[in-house]
Amino acid sequence: MKKRFPKPIKNTFYNPLMPKRMKRKYLLFLLILAVLTAAYIYIRKDFTKAVPTVYSNGTIITLEEKMPFAEAMFVENGIIKAIGSNEEVLALYPHQKKVDLQGATVLPGFIDPHTHVALSAFLENMVDLSGFTHATADEVWNELRRAVNNKKPGEWIVCRGIDPILVKGLQSPNIAFLDQIAPENPLILISQSLHTYWVNSKTFEKAAITNDTPNPSKSSFYEKDSLGNLTGLIAEQKAFLPILEQMKKEVITSSILINSTTEVLKNYAYNGNTTIVSAGITINDAKPLRLYEHLSTDKPSFVNQLLATFGMLPKRSQYPRHFLYIRFDKTFLLPKAKKENDFYAILGVKHWYDGSPYTGSMYLEEPYMVSNLTKNGLHIPDGYRGKPLIKQNELVSFIKKYHT
Repeated sequence: MKKRFPKPIKNTFYNPLMPKRMKRKYLLFLLILAVLTAAYIYIRKDFTKAVPTVYSNGTIITLEEKMPFAEAMFVENGIIKAIGSNEEVLALYPHQKKVDLQGATVLPGFIDPHTHVALSAFLENMVDLSGFTHATADEVWNELRRAVNNKKPGEWIVCRGIDPILVKGLQSPNIAFLDQIAPENPLILISQSLHTYWVNSKTFEKAAITNDTPNPSKSSFYEKDSLGNLTGLIAEQKAFLPILEQMKKEVITSSILINSTTEVLKNYAYNGNTTIVSAGITINDAKPLRLYEHLSTDKPSFVNQLLATFGMLPKRSQYPRHFLYIRFDKTFLLPKAKKENDFYAILGVKHWYDGSPYTGSMYLEEPYMVSNLTKNGLHIPDGYRGKPLIKQNELVSFIKKYHT
């Protein structure tokens, strides 16, 4: 009797009669596929978000004229999908999770329409000399001296918030005063307005700025005395950029800025801000934009989640929504196409027609008032009323170019 063999199994992924070498290849393929699938699921995993929920029995202030108050609302993925009376909302979503507010009042989250996340992260770890912390000039300078004493020679000392307007009797420092306090350390004082900086000789040396260094523009400059010597005052950001670049090499690392950014966003949320707008962000490349999008968008990209898995980006949490305006001289950072996103987006471009009253660069119809503050604190000349940063026709042309 002729021996019969079973027919080969067709249209199956795995054949028990296939050669052992082929079996091992298929098993290896299945193992790799399983590992990749598990890795993909792990990488794509986001922070735990609230499930779709109906909030009822509350006093909800809507700020809408047609319905200033409501009793209930349905929230899904961070967006209010329905709002109205208890009966209306509960009837629409009878099977969703429910939270009884028990008469509690619900307010819309605060929106900060003009803030500076990048600058706030930059300032986060600096010595606080602000008028919110120090009431007198003596307190400010004593705090600065303590900071200097805690540093080794050669280490940078960067301070924020100095404010001759808020702190009574506080005079703007000059380079001789700062050299006396910190003769062996680069020292920077950043004003509360972020439009003025004061530095000592060590800082100018680090950035290779001398008496002969030209001013970047009429509105952004290195102040000099009658003999042509640097006074230590720097007006506006363009003139400060060489010092900032030197700080990036020696003081401000990427990891420090990433950690500072997450802390700044946490503070916004802690203070009740659910939406923030960075107006005129000062960056030189798109790396910070990747960070901001990763932290605030509702749907992070696979690449960003992968970078977070390897510690190159921070783990996500619930941060405020973040919208940005790019500086007029950084328009190469604008996205090629606008994306609809309720949590993160670049909205447009910011330009400046004039500067700040803190430096005398705000353009006024009448001259600045002459006072001890303007004359001795801010060094604004008598009869000065500021100047526009650009010509009116140039501003109009700029607006036409970018306004759509």
